[in-house]
Amino acid sequence: MAVSVAPTLSDRLASLAGPAYCVAALLVITPLGDFVSGVWPWRVTALDWRFASSGLLSGFLLTPLLGALIAISVAAARGSGRLLRLFGIATLGAGSICAVVLLGFMLDALQLRSSIPEEQRRSFMDASVKAFLKYVMACAASCWLGVRAYRLGRWTAPEPVTRSTIVIGGTEAAVETPARERRPT
Repeated sequence: MAVSVAPTLSDRLASLAGPAYCVAALLVITPLGDFVSGVWPWRVTALDWRFASSGLLSGFLLTPLLGALIAISVAAARGSGRLLRLFGIATLGAGSICAVVLLGFMLDALQLRSSIPEEQRRSFMDASVKAFLKYVMACAASCWLGVRAYRLGRWTAPEPVTRSTIVIGGTEAAVETPARERRPT
């Protein structure tokens, strides 16, 4: 008598992994492409351009972070230890870049503040504080997510699990035994 086996949750998730990774990549790449095209041509030496582009970038940070969360969640659900480590490193790297941009933004805001007319200073400060808070939260979330993903993953493959069949009362039940718990026969 043939026994039908329903697909497990991990089997169902495995079939969604490819599309989920694609969506995650789109969530990371698309906003960054929009940002780059929105601040073109680059004028890195211009203080006002750096401040405005850094402030604009702060509005784009949440969507790539969501993409990273999706990719890490799928890798964790599938047990892809190496991908978890790679995504963790990438997310930590993004958090580090975000922190460097935040420092540059703060320096630019301090330098630019003296040249802002008095009647516009309030809106300048509001925009600066809002962008600052977005950067701080995005840096914290990126680093936290990156550390968790890195710790959850591993470079080496997990120990193989062997399956043995035990017959109880005429039905078969599969029992998983990690390789280190097997006893030699």
